[in-house]
Amino acid sequence: MRKRATFIIPSSCFCTAACGRRGVTTGESYSYKPGPIARFLRDAYQTLAPSNAKKKIAGRMQMGMEKAEVMEREQMWLKKHGSPLSVMGLPDHAELVEVRARYRNLVLETHPDTAKKAGAKSADETEYAILQTAYRMATSPVSLWHQNGSSPMLYQQLVAQSKKKVRSVNPVTAFAVFSFIVMILAGVFFSVVIVKHGLEAALQFFDPQFYHFMIQQEKEEQRKIEAGEFVDKDPKRLAPSAVRKLLFPGRFIHGDEEKTQ
Repeated sequence: MRKRATFIIPSSCFCTAACGRRGVTTGESYSYKPGPIARFLRDAYQTLAPSNAKKKIAGRMQMGMEKAEVMEREQMWLKKHGSPLSVMGLPDHAELVEVRARYRNLVLETHPDTAKKAGAKSADETEYAILQTAYRMATSPVSLWHQNGSSPMLYQQLVAQSKKKVRSVNPVTAFAVFSFIVMILAGVFFSVVIVKHGLEAALQFFDPQFYHFMIQQEKEEQRKIEAGEFVDKDPKRLAPSAVRKLLFPGRFIHGDEEKTQ
């Protein structure tokens, strides 16, 4: 019997290739190894999912990762500096007006161009950056500090202010509403004026005899209405006798329309 040669391939080669592929999606600091089910689902998704859906999902995942990164930076900043209002020298129950007034004063004190200390430019830049971050977190209702419920009064004021901004007139929304109204008016004008006159002109062109007959009928009905007489406006009365027999078969059993009517 022929003996088969057995080659032992070091596992480091597989690890290097797998880590190279895995580092693209999970990073070099992670040791996750997808199993057969995960690989099958990933291949099925890459094969079956349309490109538009994959782009949309990738965009949402990117936005989620960026939001998570921002929240992580905010959490590290809060662990280091504490409450943004305490950094600005305000209590946690301070209102929005007080926060803005305090921020204006601190900007003039900590800005490198307007600070009174002449020989500490780098320190002023650091204090100014800390002040900017503290003010941004204190006045942003979506920041991690507000999501933890640290200052309910300030959060309610910020939410109310954002609602007022949303309620204000947006040029894009106003133009969309104006375009919708113009479209409705154009549709009503087309259906009431253009279609009506167009059908009358088409009837007059293709069947002038019937058109003049209808005009005479309208004039006769108008005369009867002005004289106070009863006018039957049922359009079926003008239909041919054959059609009326189909509509009302019981009235024309003997074929005598005068007696049946």
